Amino acid sequence: MIMENDIQKFPYRKSEVWSPGIDPRMQCSFCDLTGEHFSDSCSVYTDGSVRHNIVAWKGLCDICLDYCSRTGECRTTLRPCWYCVRVKKTCFSDLAKKDYRHHRALCDVPDKRMEARRRIEAAKRELDEVGAGAVDHRGAHRTEAGSVVESTKFRFHYCNFLVD
Repeated sequence: MIMENDIQKFPYRKSEVWSPGIDPRMQCSFCDLTGEHFSDSCSVYTDGSVRHNIVAWKGLCDICLDYCSRTGECRTTLRPCWYCVRVKKTCFSDLAKKDYRHHRALCDVPDKRMEARRRIEAAKRELDEVGAGAVDHRGAHRTEAGSVVESTKFRFHYCNFLVD
């Protein structure tokens, strides 16, 4: 199934107390530890919405996590979020933000992995309920007689769903 292949490539956030190769002067934007880990790997604050609140409270830029000038262009404006780019061309692309211009440490795509798994399970349940028919190019089930049964409980607009 395409969905199962895409979930294998779904990005996850690596939380670690210490990041190898980190500059000893680099400070985590969330827990303020210096020289320990990158902000994206912070194991103290892992939830995307909590991280957003910390950045807003500190007055940091949500693109570079620094005190850049909000009146001018951020120096990293052109760099897209690594997590959003990873899901862009998958059947889970709707889980990414439309604007990929945010720091990867603030991205909530890794927090949505369970949602992606729920979608797969719902699709499997619906296929089991409909029966052992094939799925046509529109995501509609074909019964043994060849008639089309449209999906009602789970919309297949997330991706074209193919049966192996």
